Amino acid sequence: MGALNKVANEQRSQLRITKAYLPESPHPDAPWVEDEDRYTVALQLSREVTEYELGALGEFVVGMVRVYGSTLEVSNTTLDEIEANKVELSQIVARMEEQGRLDQEAAEAQRAQDEADLASEAERLQKQADRITFDDIR
Repeated sequence: MGALNKVANEQRSQLRITKAYLPESPHPDAPWVEDEDRYTVALQLSREVTEYELGALGEFVVGMVRVYGSTLEVSNTTLDEIEANKVELSQIVARMEEQGRLDQEAAEAQRAQDEADLASEAERLQKQADRITFDDIR
């Protein structure tokens, strides 16, 4: 299974922001809206994020960012701010991808170790069961 995931990881395309979408206007009564000129901007990612990348996002971003599928949403912002911070946003996505890859590799290594431990214990128990005989009991 680990080898299959390794191949999938190698074939996965680089995660990056590819474009910004026309922003959605927030509901004027939304509690986080400080300024009616601010809105949510959706950014298209080059591919869907993995569960590990999604888990890593919290390490780099706190606040009004949401990722789902291949979309990164930044709330309470403007297109001007997105444009001014596009390098930083791209770096966050790159770090999220790298940390997600590291987390996935660690999880796969742990899973492989757990499987090996279970197989070893099963083998040990089978040998112990094979040694137990009742032939000498009358």
